[in-house]
Amino acid sequence: MPTAPIFWLMCLGVVIANGLFFIHRARENCPIGESDGSAEILRAFIRWILPLFVLVIIGSATGLSGVFRELPPRDPATLFDFLCFALLLTSFIRGTFWLFRDGGAEFVAERRLLRTITNSETEVKIWWILLIIGATGGWVAALFGFVR
Repeated sequence: MPTAPIFWLMCLGVVIANGLFFIHRARENCPIGESDGSAEILRAFIRWILPLFVLVIIGSATGLSGVFRELPPRDPATLFDFLCFALLLTSFIRGTFWLFRDGGAEFVAERRLLRTITNSETEVKIWWILLIIGATGGWVAALFGFVR
């Protein structure tokens, strides 16, 4: 078995652990009488993040992906890789709407989900923008062969 699927399974495990951590933190810091938001966090992880990782695991295990390999040399990007990137962008766009339009930044700040980084709604938005720039830049570099 190639090592890439094992690598992506480990990444999936880290994502699940992060989701559980955020759910715990939401419950811990919830104002009395309000929903702790843990159900919303769980639904978001299931709907927007886990499918991407499962898709990447399938692609790396079956050879459909040229980019999602943990060790160089990587193959040129395939149509599968561009599909994954499009789905990632869709998730980022949805996350951006949630943070900026639907009160997500306030939700994260009020429940202190990023307490070691910030409790400010504005800083949560800044962190999100930096995350998008870094992740998108890395994926574009991988897709177009800037990273081998």
